[in-house]
Amino acid sequence: MNNKIINIITEELNKNHLQFTDKPVVIGGVAMEFYEIRKSGADIDIFNTDKDYQVLAKKYPEKRKDIYGDFGVVNETVVYIGKVK
Repeated sequence: MNNKIINIITEELNKNHLQFTDKPVVIGGVAMEFYEIRKSGADIDIFNTDKDYQVLAKKYPEKRKDIYGDFGVVNETVVYIGKVK
C-alpha cells in the first residue's frame, strides 16, 4: 500500500476539517499516483455520496460547481464530486 498517498489524503481532509458519513472514493491524479501511473497534481479529486455532498454544499455554498454535468464543491485542494445529474 502506498502510505505516502494515504497520508496526503488524510492530511488534506483533516486540514479542511472534513468528515464523511461514508468513505469517499479517490479519483483522478492522486488515484493514479497511488497506482504508480503518474504523479498527481495539486488537488485531490474524490467522489462521495449525495448525503455527504449535501453537507458540503451547505458548508461551502459559494464553492458549488457544475463540473461537466456532475455537481461538486471545489475547495483549494480538494474537489468533491457527489451528485451526478
